[in-house]
Amino acid sequence: MSVPTIRPLVRTLAAALAVAVSLALAVGGAGPAQAVNPYKPSGGPALRFVVDMPGATFTVVPSGVTTTCTMFTLNGVVEAPGVGRMHTTRAGYLDTWTTGGCGSVVVTPTGTWDVMITGDPTGTAWPARLRNAAAHGAAAGCSFDAAGDVIGTFDTGTQKFTATSSTLTLSGVTGPLCPLLDIAAGDGLDVVGTWTDLPPLGSGPFALGH
Repeated sequence: MSVPTIRPLVRTLAAALAVAVSLALAVGGAGPAQAVNPYKPSGGPALRFVVDMPGATFTVVPSGVTTTCTMFTLNGVVEAPGVGRMHTTRAGYLDTWTTGGCGSVVVTPTGTWDVMITGDPTGTAWPARLRNAAAHGAAAGCSFDAAGDVIGTFDTGTQKFTATSSTLTLSGVTGPLCPLLDIAAGDGLDVVGTWTDLPPLGSGPFALGH
């Protein structure tokens, strides 16, 4: 086969390959599927996340210093229930708190925590995060602030938010006991716990859909 004959054949094969790649990408060959927008939060309008026993556990990383709070209730609202929105827009927020049973440590949440639904569910469990979570921890000889996101899932079937990881970072670390405990600014704060939405009278379960 002569060179002039081969060149059109190569161009034809290249074009066919390009079409095949385009089709593969169109059906998802480029990677994981994107979250379906818009999603729609509903229910509430009040949220009341009550920590399940044995409580919420906070661990400073890497020192391993741990505090468990047997009382940790987060109160807020579903924002514009029934209105669709992008996954980059919060479903609601938490802005009032009740904490206690933290041993010798006083834990005081601060600011407004955004309730984010970051993707589509697996069964009834939606990927979720509490964005802009912040708190102050104080004990004799050591105190600090923590800020970041608490990452987990919210299950509409059980009405439970389960924390699986966090990006919380310490700052404002003060007190003579902190260096002895190996607690320093920039350390991480891991969160383990499950909260059940138990809305007050007049509000319903937190629901999610498309």
